[in-house]
Amino acid sequence: MKARNFRAVAITLILFVLLMAMGFSVKANSQTTGEFNVQINLKFPTQNEKPTITMKKIGGEKTYSPSDVSNSDTALYYHFEALETGEYELEVTGKGYVTYKQQITIENQLKELKLTNGYDKVASSKIGVIVLGDINGDHVIDEKDQNLMIQKIEAGKYD
Repeated sequence: MKARNFRAVAITLILFVLLMAMGFSVKANSQTTGEFNVQINLKFPTQNEKPTITMKKIGGEKTYSPSDVSNSDTALYYHFEALETGEYELEVTGKGYVTYKQQITIENQLKELKLTNGYDKVASSKIGVIVLGDINGDHVIDEKDQNLMIQKIEAGKYD
């Protein structure tokens, strides 16, 4: 009888240890990732010039590009998937835009960010604005851009 009880206890302990080991190995091998969407609402036409969006993990070397980019008449959509959890710097660049940067925390869930390329009175407190108007490409919006824009409008050139 004692041998049977000992055998049952031993088998139970072995199974417990195996189950615990399997549980720990799954946790150690699983990588926590999240997804991130960026939507840019188009208040001004883009002339087929889509801004480029990248994400760089803070403290890391790798820069991530979206896995999917799509558009409608009123918005551009960028999707990043399988991003390791942590802190990232989002960067939006494009012809005619001032570079936009924002720190983003990626968690093991889907997060979204909405931006617009023009002022939206209703959404201005909820949506980031990427500024259109760097006409001469020097990464500063100033009087030089204003004068160049007026010259182009007067000349009938809209590029």
